[in-house]
Amino acid sequence: MIKKLLKNRFFILVSSFALIVITARFSPVYSLNNRIIGLSIGIEESVEGYLVIIEAVNPSKSGEKYVTYKATGESVNSAIIDIENNSSKKVGLAQVEILYLDKKLLDKNSLNFLKSDRLKEIPEIAVNVVVDSPSKIIGKKISENQLNSYNLGSKIRENKQDVSTLEINMKDLGRDYMSYLGAVTLPYVSVVEGEESSNAEGNKNSSSQVESNQGTENKKNQSIKLLQNRGYTLTKKNRLLLDTNDYLCYLLFNDKSYNNTGLIKLQLEDSSTALIQIDRLFVNKNFYLTNNGYCTKYDVNIEYLDDETYILLNNDKFKKEKINSNNEILIKNTIQKMLSNLLTKAKENNIDIFHLYDDFYAKGMVQNNFDLEKLGVSANITLTKKLN
Repeated sequence: MIKKLLKNRFFILVSSFALIVITARFSPVYSLNNRIIGLSIGIEESVEGYLVIIEAVNPSKSGEKYVTYKATGESVNSAIIDIENNSSKKVGLAQVEILYLDKKLLDKNSLNFLKSDRLKEIPEIAVNVVVDSPSKIIGKKISENQLNSYNLGSKIRENKQDVSTLEINMKDLGRDYMSYLGAVTLPYVSVVEGEESSNAEGNKNSSSQVESNQGTENKKNQSIKLLQNRGYTLTKKNRLLLDTNDYLCYLLFNDKSYNNTGLIKLQLEDSSTALIQIDRLFVNKNFYLTNNGYCTKYDVNIEYLDDETYILLNNDKFKKEKINSNNEILIKNTIQKMLSNLLTKAKENNIDIFHLYDDFYAKGMVQNNFDLEKLGVSANITLTKKLN
């Protein structure tokens, strides 16, 4: 009987048709139309507990390219479930580029909500940033200005030209904050809107930014920039907001900045401004034990492009002069003072911002308790011109 059926052309035709229908029913195309493919996710404080905002690809060919979904809940999981129930779609976070963390949540000294089961799908390479409010970035501002989180996430993760941006991804956050290592520093993203964005604090000379302007005169006020010229350092006990100089100094002395390039802006002691086009940045650290505690010496080698590096006289962008030996001394002193100020803040807040304890520990040089107050740090800055 079975052999006869297998030889029956009509049976084969019907079976093949049924197989095609079943396959099409569960094909990726069908699944995509019933899924929320998240590009970014924001987690914010709310009265109920958490507000979750997801920026996703719009599966419809009409209307905006990106759509947003949001819901609140006692937990991140319950908020995501609420989004699924309201949309009748399954949330997928495997394509997430960026995770926006609300500063208010971080100020509560806990990131335990990141252990939520629904967030485990986020890729390890997804970028983490701190914002005042994710709901002020995801959604209206993005759709109106044709700017999406994919651009911002890629800008940070693939950055090769901007010293003042440092990628901190999910893997870093899990390793540094969630583990005994303790301190992690995240980019602090702020939004600048309208015509002011062209003259915003932390312009292209001092921060990484993603900008959008629809180009027409009557829509100038809709242009926005997302700036990353500050940082936010956190441990399980303490928090420290880094201003532009703190964050830039942190980046210059950070291991991740090895061989980094980019344009940085320094306000010098004589009130002039240095615009330094770094061609290569190299930092070498040496560790010593002294009678009074621990000492770390940084040797920072900054190779800059002579033809693209200037001093702005009286901060006038039209009055530029090449750096001379006196300017170099001012630049060295400025960076050294920036480091000193940053370390003072780190000690006062009991945050080992550069993970120096771990470096001493790895070298087998830790004795008794590591006292951050007794940590001595010195820096030798070398500036080298590179002629084009």
